[in-house]
Amino acid sequence: MILPLLRSENDIIVASVVNALSFTGWMVYKVLLEEMQPIVRSIFTDDKSKKVDKSKLYVKSLRVEIGHIYHLTADFFKRPNFVNDTGKYLFIYFQYLIN
Repeated sequence: MILPLLRSENDIIVASVVNALSFTGWMVYKVLLEEMQPIVRSIFTDDKSKKVDKSKLYVKSLRVEIGHIYHLTADFFKRPNFVNDTGKYLFIYFQYLIN
């Protein structure tokens, strides 16, 4: 997938990845959520660290881009059959929003 490119230092590449993921179809959205889980979890663990350096700014930037992807694809959560199948994804999504 193209998710590793979210960690690029080039802003144009990151913006292109976010834009491309916004066109994800509802049938493969579950796969996207599964692929995003390790990135979201790493944001949680990195964000709790007490380091204040370039990596902290990087995590903040990555967090914004992941939030942007969730925002652009939020309409999929309105589908009843999708919500019934993906309770664990909704939990991770809401946990992301709370933090």
